[in-house]
Amino acid sequence: MKLDKFTRCFAQTAQPVMLQLGDRHSYILKENGEIVIKDSCVCVITQDKKEIYSISNRGFCDNCQRVIWPIKEDVLADFRGVEALVKGMISRHFNGERLNIYTTISPTSTNSEIKALSDSIEHINEVASVSMVFKPIAIALGIGLDIYLTEPIHIVDIHCDTRGNRTCSGRFHYGIELSTIAEGKLVNSEWLYAWEDDVVQNVLSKIHATHPTLHIVGDCDDIYLYCRRFNESETCTAFVPDNPDCIALLGLKKMAVDERYKGYFTPKDTI
Repeated sequence: MKLDKFTRCFAQTAQPVMLQLGDRHSYILKENGEIVIKDSCVCVITQDKKEIYSISNRGFCDNCQRVIWPIKEDVLADFRGVEALVKGMISRHFNGERLNIYTTISPTSTNSEIKALSDSIEHINEVASVSMVFKPIAIALGIGLDIYLTEPIHIVDIHCDTRGNRTCSGRFHYGIELSTIAEGKLVNSEWLYAWEDDVVQNVLSKIHATHPTLHIVGDCDDIYLYCRRFNESETCTAFVPDNPDCIALLGLKKMAVDERYKGYFTPKDTI
């Protein structure tokens, strides 16, 4: 790169981009308000005995040997796959701009996974910086909740693991990330698993509060069904917010410009 081009590149103001990675879909919120949705799959091509990872459209890629889903329940399962996913999304929707990436991470991620995610994204040429925040915090702010209240906020993030195939006798199985926020802190976050008939009972058994309020989110169509079932139990009040599949993006946007939330971003150098 010539010196004058190099200087101009770094003189540009980096564009903020909100990124939400998921096991089924990944989302980007661009500065103009456009939301981009992509399947979270990557194709792997073997070339000259080397594996090349690139963003996929469910495997519809020339010479594709296999398709992988590099994120499992918001945890990184394949670091090269995540890098390819993010790089592919960026290259298709940005034209060489310098980008400040704000992204969500699962509270159950290990320090090694968090660092690997940061490194994977930061390794991409267009990326100027990476800022990460725990997903339930971003979800709560995206909904418009006051996270500093004493009254607990319960986020129920539902993902469908199986779609009633013959290996599970036609039943649906769900992975659920249940998180509690109170007084500005993420008090608890845990994964639990339940068959379709046990979702309500399993979630409520983990919440030790009288008539709690639940905010049901996720990129699974069944969240509306379970919102109704929670309310029918008459032991809680449940809501599904607008944009429940990518509501964390709106929280990230709010956090990026409000000084009150700067402390919630995980600094890479402390991992």
